[in-house]
Amino acid sequence: MSLELPRRLLADRLSVLLILGCGAALEAALWRHPGMPVGVGSSAAGLLLAWHLWRTRRAPMRAEWAADGWRLQLPGGRWIEVGLGRGTRLLGPSVLLHWQAGGSSFGAWLTPADLPRPVLRSLALRLRVHGSQAAR
Repeated sequence: MSLELPRRLLADRLSVLLILGCGAALEAALWRHPGMPVGVGSSAAGLLLAWHLWRTRRAPMRAEWAADGWRLQLPGGRWIEVGLGRGTRLLGPSVLLHWQAGGSSFGAWLTPADLPRPVLRSLALRLRVHGSQAAR
């Protein structure tokens, strides 16, 4: 099975909104208290947003699952062998995949907004049927 992963997953796009909203809420809370530093909420949101964008830029572009395990294609075209981590699970109509390779880990929360439902159902079915074999 081969999955072409979207550049920006729905979970990543929603994370950006949450980061910006939290920064604005922190800034508003600090603004109400005289003597508190101004710009801390904006700075915190900026740092979190920079980290989030760095993390999403190094996210895998393609995932392949074969009988011998998983392979991920990273930006730049490099392929690495990975295994499924403990965070892999089915969440309603979506699939949360967590891959580990050496000291690195990669994750993808795939929803019907990211991939067609038949592809998600096929992936979920394979994960259920192959259970421990899929988690190699």
